[in-house]
Amino acid sequence: MVRIKSVDALRGFALFGIAVVNVPFLAAPFGQVLAGGMADEIAAFAISLLFQGKFFLVFAFLFGWGVGVQRDSAARARRKFYQRFFRRQFGLLLIGAAHAVLVFAGDILALYAITGCLLFLLADRGPAVLMRWAMVGVAVGAVSLGIVAIAASQITASETLSGAGYLGTFSESVAQRISELSYAVPFIVMFNGPLVFAAFCAGLAAYKSGFLQPGNTGFARLWQRRHVLLAAGIGANLPFAFVGVNAIPGDVTALVAFASLALAAPVLSTAYIVFVAGWASGHGLKSMSVAGQMSLTAYVMEGVIAGLIFNGYGLGLYNQLGMAAVTAVAVGVFLTTELFCRTWRYAFGQGPLERMLRAVAR
Repeated sequence: MVRIKSVDALRGFALFGIAVVNVPFLAAPFGQVLAGGMADEIAAFAISLLFQGKFFLVFAFLFGWGVGVQRDSAARARRKFYQRFFRRQFGLLLIGAAHAVLVFAGDILALYAITGCLLFLLADRGPAVLMRWAMVGVAVGAVSLGIVAIAASQITASETLSGAGYLGTFSESVAQRISELSYAVPFIVMFNGPLVFAAFCAGLAAYKSGFLQPGNTGFARLWQRRHVLLAAGIGANLPFAFVGVNAIPGDVTALVAFASLALAAPVLSTAYIVFVAGWASGHGLKSMSVAGQMSLTAYVMEGVIAGLIFNGYGLGLYNQLGMAAVTAVAVGVFLTTELFCRTWRYAFGQGPLERMLRAVAR
């Protein structure tokens, strides 16, 4: 089977966006990065508008696409798909659990592992059925995000949220992450869970319909309307961005803004997918494809590098930088990760976590 370069480019692009979103949560308690001036406010607004809630959907879309690839590969090899699939999901769950404890309490791999098992039940369905289930995920996501908005207003400062352990030794940072799981896990399940399932379904539907294959008519129609799609996505995400910058969680405005993200985020994510896939087909984003080929390793490595910058066992910059500086660090984290992936791939080929997961899935 011919590897589609645009898929690797999309994975690399998703990893960039995930770094921009995740690094603030690694840099300060609950992502509440210090605001020191206009540059920080602009950075915070841009991240809320263009990044938060969007890039994990691109990543999830590609996960669904990957399930389709794995299913067809098993069929060609005349192997039972479900055995390899569930072993792979179990391996991903173990990696996610270790990542949550050792690197980043906001890990999403465990959620992917568990939610992916639901996608297995739909693996034989056609694109139309899968897209209907994606719409169900969006609808549930609207309710779930509204609950998140209400719950966010109840969060108060505490020792658990202070992040003091991140300024200590590595073992103290691990203890800090473990203490944060009690609120990080429910937040991830509510904020990400339903939309992750929706994106899984959409990704598998896209694979089955050949959406990213050259000459696909569905992709061609969206490519022709890409600027309208992008403008609509940005406009639809403005309420969530304004709520994030003005810090008014808990009221009706916040509830509506968060709930609207369930539809607004997929629209903008779709625009990103169309733009990047279209450009990548013309080699416009070829430089991102290396991290995209080692996306599991790269995702974990971003947290490792950020930990060395912000934690006490590294540079100890936790809760000391404004959002503009943290955003610059996030870009640097992604570029360093890309360099690591290029070096590793040149020396060893397949990424270490990809190799581990493949061994588990055999």
